[in-house]
Amino acid sequence: MRTQDILARACVVGTLAMAPAVMAQQAEGEIRLGDGAVQVDRAQQGVMTAVNFPAGIRVHPDADVADARDDIREVLAEVVEAALTTGGFDDLVERLVDQDRNRIGDLDDSSQQALDRLVQTFNENWKAKYGDDFDINDDQFLGASLAVTVGEVQDSSLAMRSWPISPTGQADRDDMAREAAAAVPADENALHQANLEEGRNVAIAALGMKDGKALHVSLISEAGGWKIDLPNNVTRDDLHKRLSAALQDLNSKRDQWPADATQAYNEIGQKLLSALYDTKASADDREAQPAGGIQRDGNGM
Repeated sequence: MRTQDILARACVVGTLAMAPAVMAQQAEGEIRLGDGAVQVDRAQQGVMTAVNFPAGIRVHPDADVADARDDIREVLAEVVEAALTTGGFDDLVERLVDQDRNRIGDLDDSSQQALDRLVQTFNENWKAKYGDDFDINDDQFLGASLAVTVGEVQDSSLAMRSWPISPTGQADRDDMAREAAAAVPADENALHQANLEEGRNVAIAALGMKDGKALHVSLISEAGGWKIDLPNNVTRDDLHKRLSAALQDLNSKRDQWPADATQAYNEIGQKLLSALYDTKASADDREAQPAGGIQRDGNGM
């Protein structure tokens, strides 16, 4: 039976630094983060890494975290399914926020065909190994490795300077992203594009990865549900190249896929979700841009 312990409060709200904090489990339903206790849904205790929301965003006092986690789990599964479907690039982009969808746009035919060939090879490899088509069970995808925190925008100007958060949770990169955005006024048009007005619900999904680290995915609640929010410097070309590289790597290492199909769904899903980001960028990379940053068009110009 699903528990309803809700992230009702956090002692650290509006913290600028968002470096991962290692948590030690205390009493049932309670996690210690720094000097304070945060109530979490018990199903999330398997993920022992968390981040604080940046300045301008607080932990939502009334959020149903269990429901949000179920909805976000489904969105993440849909992204992976789209990445592994021929012609699915547009469907993947539909799972991103308005600002990202408008910036990234559609793939050209040649790029889509090249991506489709990699997808077709992957699906052939999957069926040969596991005997069935690739079909994620949305309810089970990522299991206890997924933790979700729901927030609420309180100050749009501050939020836009540090949202979305770094996928690796590195504070130094977040500080640089804020510096890059500080000179960009948070005018009404930018606020409208970013969907970060006061009262807007946001979320951080932390995915416990195979290497023991965590991937942090920023999401915004839009009219169509939860959508992934990528940094504003991610272009159509970036996304195509990263997905292509991930698929090439998966196909070349098919003999190393787990024997258990459920484990394979999770590990392959984690890899493809990581491909949304440049997680290998060095800590002194100053290009990552939050919602207040200057956008480039889909081709990187």
